[in-house]
Parts: sequence; structure tokens; C-alpha cells
Amino acid sequence: YILKWKVEPFELNGHTYVKCEVLGQSFLYHQIRKMIGLAVATMRNTAPENCIRTALGSKRKFNVPVAPEFPLYLEECIFNAYNKNFGRDRTILSIEPYLDSINEFKRKVIDRKLVESEEFNEGFWLWLKGLTNELHEFTRWEQQAKEKLENVERQKQQMNKKKQQQQQTGKRDAEGNLLRGDNQAK
Repeated sequence: YILKWKVEPFELNGHTYVKCEVLGQSFLYHQIRKMIGLAVATMRNTAPENCIRTALGSKRKFNVPVAPEFPLYLEECIFNAYNKNFGRDRTILSIEPYLDSINEFKRKVIDRKLVESEEFNEGFWLWLKGLTNELHEFTRWEQQAKEKLENVERQKQQMNKKKQQQQQTGKRDAEGNLLRGDNQAK
């Protein structure tokens, strides 16, 4: 689950980039990459804004774009449980005393190296070119979700109709099973 989400734009070499920092635990496979992918698709007007609401409100599976793994990186491990259990007797594990130096290093070195890297400049831009409605069918998501809901409702109605027919043609035992012939209740 996500505890905190921080979005921070920054300028580098005449371009504006957005850094997203996520604090949480127990993420699903590709969860953050899919969230970023759909946000980028929405921001670039490739996907309509209602796609996010549709995807979150439906049980249907959608072809959500997965942002490239590069330039994602693990910034920090937080040991709250360890610190709570052992912090009185041992040194607390935290980067807090070094945070200013770490943030300066990230700004001056890591952000620059990531943005200027060949992998970012080729891989990320190639991914953006492939972020199309034709591939992901964003404009059909709402219709597909509606069709899925209609199919579920149709199946429920068919099951109810079948139950009613069974109730009219025979009796049931305590568990609701249909009794026939010699086993029929008196």
C-alpha cells in the first residue's frame, strides 16, 4: 500500500521533468510502473481522463501501459519495525542525519546522470512513441467495462431464472439441493 506520494518537477538542460517519489510497502507486480504509465498517457492526451476512474471502478482487466523500469530506483529502505523493537537498545537505522547531503547528491549527480543516459534518451522516448490508443484501446475502456458489467448482470439473471425453474419443478433439502424421485421430501 502507498503511504506517501510526492511529485516534484525539476528543470535540466532546458527540459522539465517530473520526479515521483513513492513511500509504501507490499506493492503489486508493476503497480507503480502501471500507475506512472497511465498517468503519462492521460497527461499526453493519449488516454481520456475517465480511463483512470474506469480502470479503478471495474473488475475488468485493461491493457494498462507499463512505464519502463529505467529510470526507477530504490532510494531508501525504512526500518520502522526494527527501530521500534530494537531502537532503545541499538542504534536507530535511518538516513535522516545525512538527508541534506543525499538530496544534494541526487540533484547534482543522479538526476543528471539518469536524464543524460543513453538508456533514458532512447528507451524512454521509444516507449513514449509506442504509447498509443491503437495499442491500449483507451477510448474503448468505458465501453468494455460496461459490457463486462452487463455480462455479469446477464449471468446473474440466468442463474436466478434457473433457480426459479428448479423451485417450480421440485423440492429442496436443507442445503438447497433439488430432491427428485425417491429422495423427494414429503
